[in-house]
Amino acid sequence: MKNYHIQTLENVKNLCSLLDNEQFVEKIEVLSHSTIGQHVRHIVEFYTCLIDGYAMGLVNYDQRQRNTLIETLPDYAYSTIVTIQEQIDNINFDSDLEVVHTIGDEDHRVRTTFARELFYMAEHTLHHFALIKIGISSSFPAVQLPTNFGIADSTVKHHQHIDSCAS
Repeated sequence: MKNYHIQTLENVKNLCSLLDNEQFVEKIEVLSHSTIGQHVRHIVEFYTCLIDGYAMGLVNYDQRQRNTLIETLPDYAYSTIVTIQEQIDNINFDSDLEVVHTIGDEDHRVRTTFARELFYMAEHTLHHFALIKIGISSSFPAVQLPTNFGIADSTVKHHQHIDSCAS
């Protein structure tokens, strides 16, 4: 699982390298005028919340920093991701955590583990990858993302199985 997340973050770094500063901050109509940089920041800050929460035993994704440097400067986002990758490499995935989530006016707490939160992180990031792919294909068609960017591994395997059966 560690390698999966290191690679996922590598994909975010590659995305930062594929786009120039103007593309990174361009408001994209099909994304409700959000930017690729905003989606990158959102992904990065969820990982940061999890890693910071690991140290305290308490994660609160609602209290993200919302660092605009991550969403406006691809190089800054890239370097932040490098730090996250280094931190993930040194974490005990079996560690117990508690997650706080605000619903309405109430905070709710749930017991979890770092590994379980990484499962959530994988799904959350994949969702944003799918949105990023839509935004890039509509606004920057010359930018080539990897073929399976934004597609779940289970879907890729399912399509491969169908294709092999059809042959």
